[in-house]
Amino acid sequence: MKIEKLPNGTLVLQESWPLLRASCAIGGCLLPLTLCVAASLDGSFGWTKIMGSALGAVLLFSIAAIVDDRRFVFDPSLRTLTWEQRSWIRSRGGQLPFSQIQDVVVTFSRERDLDSNRAYDQYRAVLVTSAGQIPLTGTSSINRQESDNLADAVLAIISAPGDSRARGSEIDRLSAAGQIIDAIALVRAQKGLGLAEAKMLVEEIRQKKK
Repeated sequence: MKIEKLPNGTLVLQESWPLLRASCAIGGCLLPLTLCVAASLDGSFGWTKIMGSALGAVLLFSIAAIVDDRRFVFDPSLRTLTWEQRSWIRSRGGQLPFSQIQDVVVTFSRERDLDSNRAYDQYRAVLVTSAGQIPLTGTSSINRQESDNLADAVLAIISAPGDSRARGSEIDRLSAAGQIIDAIALVRAQKGLGLAEAKMLVEEIRQKKK
């Protein structure tokens, strides 16, 4: 994921997979041809190899078709998010005011490598909106810091110091009012905490108020 801060303060997140898409498409074309040539040379040409090469080509073309490019534009002046996800088979996107973004979280999952049988952690930065969740990346990362940095960048834009709600409010009142993003931003500004620590502190405050 490429993170770019424009001179006017707009944050642009962009993830694209041109090399992966091109490699899968080329591989899908070359695989049947390669297997057919090899089979004809050793005289073992048969339906098994034909079906195997066909399935391999379909798999590669499927990957090329479904992998999508993502672009998120956070405009602090308009306080809107414009987003788009585009692949060979679908395209979707829209515009969302910052007021409908409830949180920016880093999700966690544990996957197991089938070859080594070792478990490893995966992380992904996700926008939590009033309409549901929007993953900021198409894939998870084993690097927690990358996901935290991405979430930090988004949080800094949608709850910027110029936001009057965050500037003139206290942590307790923001937490009680459900303005979690602003509360986290204020905690980070006042205490110099990281995203994870600030969110834990705000959550503790909310639990005490219940």
